[in-house]
This record gives sequence, structure tokens and C-alpha cells, in this order.
Amino acid sequence: MSNRYYYIATKDFSFGYDTTSYWNRRKKRWQSYLTKACIYSTVTGAKRIFNRIALDNPETDFYMKRID
Repeated sequence: MSNRYYYIATKDFSFGYDTTSYWNRRKKRWQSYLTKACIYSTVTGAKRIFNRIALDNPETDFYMKRID
């Protein structure tokens, strides 16, 4: 079975173009580029943090994506 990796990112087009931000799980903040610190190795961990962020930031539009 192959490993699946996940990341959490925002979708923001308020400036007329994509200004995606990625959740850095180690620093617990958003950043503008994807690094190893943004990658979750399990779907369970990614979902747990995704739900926590959703509760804390109901006005933010973001998503969780699998890296194949």
C-alpha cells in the first residue's frame, strides 16, 4: 500500500488572483509556500486539524488535498 500525504490550504481570490496559503503544522500558522512542515502523513491527523481550523475560522474558505 502506498503512502498518501495531505495538506491544508486556503482559497483566496480577493485580489483578483489566487493567493493560496498553506497551513504550517509545526509553526501553527499560514504561509505562502508549501514545505515539508505543511504535509500530513495521515488522513486522520489532517482531518483533525482541518476541523479545528474550521471551527476557529468560519469566515475562511480552505480545503484539504491529497498528494498522490
